Amino acid sequence: MATTHANPSRDPSNDDSLLGMARQILDKFLQNVDDMLPARVVSYDRTANRAIVVPMVKVLTTDNRQIGRAQVASVPVMQFGGGGVALSFNLAPGDIGWIKANDRDISLILQAYRDNAPNTLRKHSFQDAVFIPDVMRGMTIAGEDAGNAVLQTLDGSVKVAIWPDRVKIAAGALSLTLGPTTVDFVGHVNIPDGATIGAIEFGTHTHGGVQTGVGSTGVPQ
Repeated sequence: MATTHANPSRDPSNDDSLLGMARQILDKFLQNVDDMLPARVVSYDRTANRAIVVPMVKVLTTDNRQIGRAQVASVPVMQFGGGGVALSFNLAPGDIGWIKANDRDISLILQAYRDNAPNTLRKHSFQDAVFIPDVMRGMTIAGEDAGNAVLQTLDGSVKVAIWPDRVKIAAGALSLTLGPTTVDFVGHVNIPDGATIGAIEFGTHTHGGVQTGVGSTGVPQ
């Protein structure tokens, strides 16, 4: 019975030349170096800010079989912030982004977030990675926001849009626009705790010089 051997992991075009040999050695070296790949969230602990992710690019064998990559556990998730302010998102299973390997072992750094030496000689490994969330696709931007910065749901039904001269907050049919000199409301406004307008308490103020009676006033004019 003949023994089946896997195809050699090499490019025949690299044979019979010094340059080809050097290219083959470099290619083999890079196969064991982690850098950056798209990845999918398996689970996320928001309190610890750690995710379990799985790289989405499969390993291709020399006989053209595709092998899924192993999950990477306890990966810190990038949260943009500084100066006491942070932007945080609750990641859901299936969300995607990028897993990026650090140059050296960062395990001791993550224990106390202080300067430290690498704990091992490990280099360029997803064991020392960070996950960068990235929606990538499926986001609907309103025409009025084509030139604006927005923080919004994917379908745009709830958003905060920053224009060059105003900020617009919208949720469904309701919106609040803060302009240079005015604030515009669209939709019903409910102020349960009252409001002061021009130093006058709107809900409880009275008018002098009128005679009370049993009838009702007319509509506002």
